[in-house]
Amino acid sequence: PLRQQGPLLGAGRPRPTARSLWGRAVAAAAAAAASVAGATGRARPAGRRRRITAGHVLRQGSEIMCEGIQTFSKVEVVRPRPSGEMKEKFSGPTYEIQPRGSIGLGAVAARGLEAGSLVLEEAPLLTLRSDCDEKQALKALHADFDALPASKQAATMRLDDAFGRRSRKTLPGIVHTNAFVGERGQGLLCAESSRFNHSCRPNCEHSWDEEAGVFRIFASRDILQGEDLTLSYIDLWADTRERRRRLRQFGFKCMCPICMAASALNGVGEPGSEMRRKSLAEMIDRTEEVCERDPIEGLDLIEETLEMCDREGLLLNAFRSQANLYASKLLAQLGRKEEAREKAEMAYGFCVMSHGANHRESRSLEARVAKLSAAPSVPSLAYLQ
Repeated sequence: PLRQQGPLLGAGRPRPTARSLWGRAVAAAAAAAASVAGATGRARPAGRRRRITAGHVLRQGSEIMCEGIQTFSKVEVVRPRPSGEMKEKFSGPTYEIQPRGSIGLGAVAARGLEAGSLVLEEAPLLTLRSDCDEKQALKALHADFDALPASKQAATMRLDDAFGRRSRKTLPGIVHTNAFVGERGQGLLCAESSRFNHSCRPNCEHSWDEEAGVFRIFASRDILQGEDLTLSYIDLWADTRERRRRLRQFGFKCMCPICMAASALNGVGEPGSEMRRKSLAEMIDRTEEVCERDPIEGLDLIEETLEMCDREGLLLNAFRSQANLYASKLLAQLGRKEEAREKAEMAYGFCVMSHGANHRESRSLEARVAKLSAAPSVPSLAYLQ
């Protein structure tokens, strides 16, 4: 078992779990958001509902009322910031590794971080191959470990081993406990990223850049100094008991707020959260089939999925990006070019926030935006792809 990535909306291949826009603003929020200086996107008529997300900062005194969720002081208006606007306001380290009580070491924000901020970038210590059988992969793993400098070997052996017996660590156990999954299914063992603990409602997300050979972690929402920086090791579209069962392979019991609340309810999660997670799993599973049968119904289902993520507080931008890309393709199929371009722009912005501007997926989405901007009014195969 490796630290898994979640499903892509409407497709079966693994992708980072992620995506949710922060709540649906009531009618007054649209007028307030449209008047914010520097807000991206075009103004819409007052009284019309407007979607908001984490990222941009409203003027002090502006209030956004969201239905069914907590009100936040920092929100993004309509769409994510372009990559050129996502610059760090402060210099210095973004995180620190500190003791976190009974859960051991963990990453903590060393300063305030905005949604989309790059928290960490590092090359893996070791890679567990996925293009050969287990015996060959382990043989190559040991050979790669022996070739590491002594300092990196020591850093590797300091990582936890959930499979060790009598407190004796093994290299395969360390890799299976701490490695993340790459694009080709390979295991990626990273010295610092492995210290980011799990949460069933994470505030960061990870990205593997195959071309650059680096592993990155991005803030998925605004994070305060001193907050624990967390990732998800498993598919989040599951109820509390199922998530805990899957997490046993890593040798710990999840202590995130959602699971702690479940402990207070004799192991059963908060009913509203349990229902939302179950609904999300069902909606994601049937998205592809619905979209193929009826694109308009598919657009409604995607919107409903995103709103459900809002209410559940699942704020990961890679999923936001994929959902908007899917919606863009459906709109292009329907000949609604302008709406398709807007969704593609949102997909690109969220992709930059979760993968970086130079990632292959971000470049692909940037090219799609350009293609849609130049596309004719009548749908063509060139921009339906």
